[in-house]
Amino acid sequence: MNSKTLQDILQRYLAGTATPGEREIVEMWYALIEENPQPSNDRELQILEEKIWAKLKENATREITGEGNGLRYNWRLPFLKIAAIFVIVFIPVFYLIFSSGPATDAKTVSVLDPQVVFNQTASPQTVHLSDGSVVKLEPGGKLEYPSQFEGSTREVHLSGEAFFEVEKVDKTPFLVHTQKITTRVLGTSFRVKAPDDGSDIEVMVKTGSVSVFERRNSVSYSERNTREQQIVLTPNEQIRFIQDEGRFIKELAPDPQVVTGDGPLGRHRFHYNDTELAEILRDLSVAYQIKIVPLTPSVASCPLTANLAGKTLYVQLDLICAAIQGSYKIEGTTIYIEGTGCE
Repeated sequence: MNSKTLQDILQRYLAGTATPGEREIVEMWYALIEENPQPSNDRELQILEEKIWAKLKENATREITGEGNGLRYNWRLPFLKIAAIFVIVFIPVFYLIFSSGPATDAKTVSVLDPQVVFNQTASPQTVHLSDGSVVKLEPGGKLEYPSQFEGSTREVHLSGEAFFEVEKVDKTPFLVHTQKITTRVLGTSFRVKAPDDGSDIEVMVKTGSVSVFERRNSVSYSERNTREQQIVLTPNEQIRFIQDEGRFIKELAPDPQVVTGDGPLGRHRFHYNDTELAEILRDLSVAYQIKIVPLTPSVASCPLTANLAGKTLYVQLDLICAAIQGSYKIEGTTIYIEGTGCE
């Protein structure tokens, strides 16, 4: 095994996507250097890799030496050190052993049997996954996934931008890992933008709901972790993760879309004749699944006659506000309407 393989295993461990076997290896390495580091940036990670690699070479040279035609072992070396060196020397055999039997862990499959798609074309590329889910990978995007999902989770890794249509599988969540965050769903459609240049990561929901949480060093996925740290998104909501600050911003999608054709869309088609503003806002809220609140009580009862069909939400709001001599503002994922009323 070379330093590149060490780096790959260590990065998966810190990202929480390592296999059980790989976690054991890294823990052996930590015991070898007698530390339990938690690197928070690329430079600290590089220093940790160099420290582990140097220690492994040092111990292998000092404690396992040639003598005649054979090897002389210093059995005073602590067991964990011997084990760590053994793994370094015989890592290809280790992988063969783990991949020869049936896989029982989705993470193991992802590491041992990965499929990688890198879209080098100028248009979106469709990727079909084994569970029936479909991914539209944007130009420049890279997707890594197992040829067959097995175990209690379905996990993929994304760099770049992609739109996911996830097939629902009860009790088997679908997880999209990027460099800094993970998006978890059961069955829904959503878009993830994860540029590899350190700029903001974005997740935007089209249908259903998703939960998003930060990938913390050496913390693997668990229901407990997501309950404590997750941020839930519903249709027409998005979240931005500011990487250099390590914080989330939840907001509305830049171009909200009608989520359902039932209810207001089917009844009115956004045509209104002498209709109270409160009812119109309720219709829009249901159609877009966005909370829209009138701040001025007198505004809610204003009658409006308008054709709002075929227009985007923000154009619809502009027309409404022009009629009531008002304005709207967006705070988080809620839209507030205020005005002087309808005298």
